[in-house]
Amino acid sequence: NKLLTVFVVADNCTDNTAKIARENGAICYERFDDVHKTKGFALQYLLEQIEKFVSTEKSTSLVVVDTFQTIRKKDTDGSYKSDYEEVRLIKELADRLSITILLVHHLRKQGDCDPLNMISGTSAIIGASDATFVLKKSKRSSDNATLYCTGRDIISRELELRFSSENCVWELLGDSIDQPILSLPREM
Repeated sequence: NKLLTVFVVADNCTDNTAKIARENGAICYERFDDVHKTKGFALQYLLEQIEKFVSTEKSTSLVVVDTFQTIRKKDTDGSYKSDYEEVRLIKELADRLSITILLVHHLRKQGDCDPLNMISGTSAIIGASDATFVLKKSKRSSDNATLYCTGRDIISRELELRFSSENCVWELLGDSIDQPILSLPREM
């Protein structure tokens, strides 16, 4: 029983994206449209493909979009309203299909004491989603990181992690629920 299916949307691609994806076992959806070329159309196309797949593969429970930026509308104005609308469309589909859609998204390079403020875009990206997880390393080369978890239906927590390059797995070092001192502001 196959537990993982990888999808690639090759949107107006003229390179070897589709070929490479298929050679590596992914299901590749190719879309060619000379009139509708922006990423907003790629987002709509991807949502349609997810809905078709889930209708035939009833055991689907998780879809990961890596990265959210690759399917965002190119002509967006960067406003709260635009960010909210894009995430709302994805959340609406997840709710309708009773699945989880995980959007991998980038952080701003500029630091902030609140990791949620580091999410690229407006706060609508957080506001429109059910939960937000931010993985923050102290340094790019560090194997240690903190995973900040918050959302409507989860207990907010901070997980201290270490990446094992031997296993390619994050190991749990500490949890703020078990050790409340982990969640105190650094100033304290």
